[in-house]
Amino acid sequence: MILLIDYIKNIDYLEYTIDNIPSLVNASDKENVSLFRNVIKSYLNNIVNYNKDNILYYEVVISLMMAQKGFDLSDTEKKKCLDEIYICINKLSSNKKQKKKNIERLELLKNIASIIKNANKKQLSLEELTKKYNIKVDFSNSLLNSISLIKNGQEGYLSEREIVDDYIISIDDNKTIEIDDALSCEKLKNGNYLLGVHVASILGYFPYESEIVQTAISKNQSIYLPHKYQSKSNEHNKTIPIFPYEFSADIASLKEGQNKLTRTYFFEIDQDGNIINESFKKTIITNNKQLTYDEANKIISKGTNNKKLQETINNLLDVVKILEKKYSGKSNVRKEKNESEKIVYQAMLLTGNRVAEYFNRNHFPLIYRIHYIDENNKELKEMIDKLRDTYNEKQLNVLYDITNEIYPKGWYGEKGKHTGLNLEHYCHCTSELRRAADIIVEHALEICYDNIPTEEDIKKLKEEIASKTVEINSKQTPIEYFLKEYKKKHKF
Repeated sequence: MILLIDYIKNIDYLEYTIDNIPSLVNASDKENVSLFRNVIKSYLNNIVNYNKDNILYYEVVISLMMAQKGFDLSDTEKKKCLDEIYICINKLSSNKKQKKKNIERLELLKNIASIIKNANKKQLSLEELTKKYNIKVDFSNSLLNSISLIKNGQEGYLSEREIVDDYIISIDDNKTIEIDDALSCEKLKNGNYLLGVHVASILGYFPYESEIVQTAISKNQSIYLPHKYQSKSNEHNKTIPIFPYEFSADIASLKEGQNKLTRTYFFEIDQDGNIINESFKKTIITNNKQLTYDEANKIISKGTNNKKLQETINNLLDVVKILEKKYSGKSNVRKEKNESEKIVYQAMLLTGNRVAEYFNRNHFPLIYRIHYIDENNKELKEMIDKLRDTYNEKQLNVLYDITNEIYPKGWYGEKGKHTGLNLEHYCHCTSELRRAADIIVEHALEICYDNIPTEEDIKKLKEEIASKTVEINSKQTPIEYFLKEYKKKHKF
């Protein structure tokens, strides 16, 4: 087992092995050293050598082992693990200079010590669970202070941005408080449609290298909980966000009637679904109408007296029909959607595909969203589709959920296709307030689209994307295990 962990280093293989033989997490070697303590030793070696990729890998392994229902760490083994950690802490903090130099490594060691202290504890608090899976909830005071400084400081960014005066709407769930995308659509004189996808631009407010942006990327993605929680910086929501709400739900959120900084993706689409022209611009927009899915569906079915709103909705529906016809049957995994959901889905799908195509076409580095499906799973999905007339919608959705669990999960990479969507190239770029990958894509756009990149720019971006891709992928599994344990222990 230690061979699989230390040398093969494939989380999918490891997870499959443990799922089928869960007792392995409690195994010991010939010298009666537990598998878990051997993993801790490997983790500590990489802390000392400061191999960041391996540190992230072993954090996932530790999370995977501790998340197993039958995981049991004896008091003796727990003490020995902690002793080795404290030896490592002392080694890295022997004097003030060493302590300052190794502050990041020491934080990691303190966190893993806290996790092990709570091993086998039956009921962990949210704070204890987030520590166990290395999930950061709060924000530093310096980060919070940086937000207050930009509240009235957006003027400096306006000169390089195009003001968009199109009629713009947003469509979201009724519980959404972070409006991160909005849409516009007009029919042109030549019969084509001009679709605008307007995305809240994080890098319009903060430089990529800033603390707030790098913290958001390190947090990976907003995590949605089944009930409200309280913390130092968030007291009113069910989400562990990547940005403080003062920024993501107020300053940057595309609220109705307020000027906001955005990245706008314009697509001229003909009647056959071909993209005639496209551009990805730094913009300033005003959301003219903030809608929920239910409100949008009501307008679709019953109409509205607001002429511009009705026209925009009608144009969006026309575009959806055109895109669905062009890409009919190409998406391998999807649930049935109502009309307003289709509008948002198709707009975001098109944007992620076209941005990814631009980078691939020009051989620029990018963080792609990747997904593969084997043929057996495709056959299962087709079988479920045929049961549509037999099962009601609720039952059908359950079957789809089961199918999705069988599918391999998506991940991020520097190259690869998305077979679930049947697209050669795809990326996440429409939800910067909630996902790290989307911020990295805008960073790549600033370098490779807004400017003409030098060879040095490309080299530096490639290295940055390679590093961030490893970091983001490594944090997806711990987040999944955190949510599973949180929901199970809190009976949701």
